[in-house]
Amino acid sequence: NTADCSTADEMRNTIYPLLYYGLVMLYFIICVIFVLFVYVRISIFIRRGKSNQKKTTKPTAQHAPSLNLHSSNDGHTALSSVSAEEDVKNQQVIEKKAVDISQGGRLVNTIKVTRTTTIFVAVTAAFILSYLPFLVVMVTRNIKKNFEDILSPSAEVFYKFCLKSYFINNAINPVIYSFLNRNFRADVINIFKCRH
Repeated sequence: NTADCSTADEMRNTIYPLLYYGLVMLYFIICVIFVLFVYVRISIFIRRGKSNQKKTTKPTAQHAPSLNLHSSNDGHTALSSVSAEEDVKNQQVIEKKAVDISQGGRLVNTIKVTRTTTIFVAVTAAFILSYLPFLVVMVTRNIKKNFEDILSPSAEVFYKFCLKSYFINNAINPVIYSFLNRNFRADVINIFKCRH
């Protein structure tokens, strides 16, 4: 006989385990929906920022060098040429101001996907994929009382794996940070160097 950190045997045939894991599953689904909603909003905002950036920085047609008249104090008038590149830059500034004015004077900030955003998405995905199997198995086990008795040996191995799948989230986070965060990777290397 072995002991396992799970639902007590005397509580197996009661309604309380199903209520507990059902509420945990509901809370989990609500959190996932909220997180997905936030990420969708961020994605939309990033795409809008990129499209606005393309509109405001879109190069215009080839401009011929323009001429400016300069009057001096002694009454002489001189011609000076402005390069096409400078003319294009001036046109872009005018177009950007026009876009800002058309959007009620609100300045549009362009956002680019950084490593921090990628880390947040990866950590969220790891949490969902590691915690969801555990919840599904626990809810199924409490709905179907003889669930463990009808499992084949290979299915039982998978079932036991799902019972502890939530530990993957704790173990994989340092791996994610090591691949996507240079500062974290450098700090870990420094820790091992200091020990030696």
